[in-house]
Amino acid sequence: MPTDNATHKKNRLRQYNDIIQNGVVVESPCEYYFSRGLDCVIDLKSRNCTECTRRGRKCSQRFHSNREWDRLERKHQKLANDLKDAKKRWLKYSQKMQTEMSTILRLETQQKWLRKRNDRMRAHNSSVLKQLNKDNPLGPKDLAELDRLADAENARILAATSEDPTLTQIIADADPASSSFWDGLDVSLLGDPSGSNGTVEPAGGSPSGSR
Repeated sequence: MPTDNATHKKNRLRQYNDIIQNGVVVESPCEYYFSRGLDCVIDLKSRNCTECTRRGRKCSQRFHSNREWDRLERKHQKLANDLKDAKKRWLKYSQKMQTEMSTILRLETQQKWLRKRNDRMRAHNSSVLKQLNKDNPLGPKDLAELDRLADAENARILAATSEDPTLTQIIADADPASSSFWDGLDVSLLGDPSGSNGTVEPAGGSPSGSR
């Protein structure tokens, strides 16, 4: 039968291997590991390290040094500064994104309005031309004049679009007294890009009140 010393040694080796597999490395090593500059792996339950367990010694841990506390404080300070800088960058980026989004919404609103106005103008011209051709067929000179007027109108619309017109300018170019103007107007497109929900009304009140 094995002696008591052999049994204890076998148990210590078993515990030693268990600590290696399941233990954790601590910043404050015991005296044995500290004197050798090695990492100290301890068992969280018994608070003994691997080498002290194998040697059958009580694990004598030292207090954290001022050097360790200073290093920890520097890490905390660096982390706080990095977090502060990251928040500043995020805030600046967020404000820029809000500005760009307002610009996108404004431009999309103007684009939709121009497309609707273009469709109404085309429909109106088509109706007029059909009626004129029916009542009084146009001659070559008349057709040439209509082409000239159409080219001039297209050039004017292109110039106005390139100058980034506001919604107020676009509406001012239309005829608010015309019923077709209000029938084709999508009021939901006239929201204030700055964030308010105001709508644009013609001078003198709503169109329903003028009928």
